[in-house]
Parts: sequence; structure tokens; C-alpha cells
Amino acid sequence: MIQQSIQTLLRKVAHRVAKNHLFEQPGERVPQQPIFQSSTSKSVRLMSSAEIEEQMLSMPSTKVVNHWATWCSSCVDELDILASIQSHIGAEKMLCISWDLFQTQDVEEGIQEVEQIAQSVGLECQQSVVRDDPDSFFQHFGLEEQLVPQTFVYSDTFEVLYHRVGALTEEDIATIVNLVKGESR
Repeated sequence: MIQQSIQTLLRKVAHRVAKNHLFEQPGERVPQQPIFQSSTSKSVRLMSSAEIEEQMLSMPSTKVVNHWATWCSSCVDELDILASIQSHIGAEKMLCISWDLFQTQDVEEGIQEVEQIAQSVGLECQQSVVRDDPDSFFQHFGLEEQLVPQTFVYSDTFEVLYHRVGALTEEDIATIVNLVKGESR
């Protein structure tokens, strides 16, 4: 008798649950931004070292990777040169990695500042803001020079074809463009 009462009660609960759809139904989940990614920016992504590495691996052939920060005046000064390089090789062959969160903890503010400055010079390449702590990031990428700006040109096999610590100059444009176009063939 008790067993029969429990089974009847369970059937009623199951009927109510099915009727009220208390459980998630297929296709009803609303897509949401990941917790640690900016909800307002589409051109700037908050990324871990591993995610940045995946981004680099997914890029076509030879690529230009620039390390910079909005709090670094020489970094901001060289953005016009990066925009010029971008106009010759295309935004898809460039990745800009911002170290902004190494100096500030306000993620949303840092991402917005990166986006505003990049847009002001017409830089359309992927902007990634490092969310890892500096030591983990430097170790992950084996960066001996922990300074910005830094620019690398990597071959499709990740051989370093070019590396500059410090701001790029007008003379660097031709060198970088020739490396990327020469290696892309």
C-alpha cells in the first residue's frame, strides 16, 4: 500500500514536471557570452595564453604578432605603422596581443580602451587581451624580453622570421610586408 502511494505520487510529480517544462527543452537555451569575455566588444577578445596560441595556430601561413598596451606610449605611437602593414598584408594575417590587464584589473574598461585606440587608427586585426598573470603568459610563450612593444613575424611552421623589441619604424614596414608576402606564396 505504501509502495503504491509512492508510485502514484511519483507519477503526479512526473506529470507536473512534464506539463510545466521544469527541465530545459531542446533548443530553448539562450546563447550567452562566456563569463570572462567582454559582452560589448566583437573585435577585442579576453583570452588565456592557450587560447591566444590556438588563435595563432589557426591563422593563415606567415603572420605578424604584435605585443602592446594602451598605457605604453611607444606602443600607441606605432599603431599607425601596424595599420600600414595591415593595409599591405590583410588583417587576417595579424594578431595584436594587449598586455593592458597587467596594469589594471578593470577588464571591461581595459577592453574598451584597446578597442577605441585600435579603431582610431583603423586597425582591424584581431585584438586579444591577455587574461593570464604576466609570469604565466611570459613562460607560456618563452618571451625573454618582457617589454612592449614587441613585434614578431612567424612562418607557417612558427619559425621566427623577424623580431623587434621596441617601436616599429617606417623602414620596418617594407621588411615585414616582404617577409609575409614572400613566405605566403
